[in-house]
Amino acid sequence: MVTTVVGWSSPTIVGPTGLIRMPTADSVAYKQVVVGAYYLSAPVFQKGSVVSTENQGHYIVNLGSFKDWELGILGGSFLEEGVLVNAKYFLMSNNEEYPLSIAAGVQSIGSATDLSMYLVTSKRFSGGLHAHFGFNAFVQNKLNAVAMLGASYFLEENMAFMVDVIGADSDRYMLNVGGEIVINNHFAIHVYGLDLVNPSDKSDTVYSIGISMNRYI
Repeated sequence: MVTTVVGWSSPTIVGPTGLIRMPTADSVAYKQVVVGAYYLSAPVFQKGSVVSTENQGHYIVNLGSFKDWELGILGGSFLEEGVLVNAKYFLMSNNEEYPLSIAAGVQSIGSATDLSMYLVTSKRFSGGLHAHFGFNAFVQNKLNAVAMLGASYFLEENMAFMVDVIGADSDRYMLNVGGEIVINNHFAIHVYGLDLVNPSDKSDTVYSIGISMNRYI
């Protein structure tokens, strides 16, 4: 049986604990702090050739502030608002060997365009497979609900392959693929490719490398 490193929680590139972009029903533990930093590079095409890249830096801080709650911030060079706030509430988890968990949350509090609410279910299976399904609803301008689907597979207890599909809007979905190596109980490395679902529009593809650190206070 393959299991994850005990107590490890990975931030998405947009903040909440989860896969690549998709939040999951996994949560930061009480008095646990997760700090992450990501560097993202997107190619810019002209007449089929790469002419430049657009680079961004993200930083993330998530805290298990009190029982069943995860609070966090997202910041970086790409944000006009400066810093956005995320919140997740851990609704339930059963007591099975491979539990089913449910969480709800709010993303991008303080954003002028990207405020959303989500509900997600996560299930662990034997052999190192974790599966996730949920819905994300953008609530600004007009209500726009999209589905989210993802999975992670642990090749070893400290090495995982992950994929998620999440709606950018009601007509377009993004496929994101990546890998994670947990060095120890406090440090991990993340490598991702984002928005790979539209190979004919390569200017939307983004590549990311990041690190995260996990501590108790």
